[in-house]
Amino acid sequence: MTPNSSRYKRNFYIWVSEQVHSLAKHRVECLNWEYLAQELVLVRSNQKNEIKSQLVILLAYLLKGPSPSSHHSIGSFTAITHQRDDLQDVLKENATLCQYDFPYTIEKVLDSEFICNSTLDFESVIGKGDNL
Repeated sequence: MTPNSSRYKRNFYIWVSEQVHSLAKHRVECLNWEYLAQELVLVRSNQKNEIKSQLVILLAYLLKGPSPSSHHSIGSFTAITHQRDDLQDVLKENATLCQYDFPYTIEKVLDSEFICNSTLDFESVIGKGDNL
């Protein structure tokens, strides 16, 4: 076990800091290539899982409502809007991860009129004075 791999297992934060420093200074002899590769695979997987998780949460909100004919709170509209915004932020950072085997495109799910028009439906609830 090299000193570099030992540090990886004992203190991950210090190991990452050293690897970042070595990369910045182009000190390839100090890089722990095996563990760097493993970590990059994990980063890629985590990014993909984050998008998947955001999609599941957004679709859950969309599928359980709200609709103009049902009784839902302002919080439902707010949650949908926030979830769409959060997903858009993640996708801006990871645009190439937008490819899922999914019946709807990411763009369709992010469309404010998909299933629920969060702006118009929200305004109709406010206009009725419901759920305030």
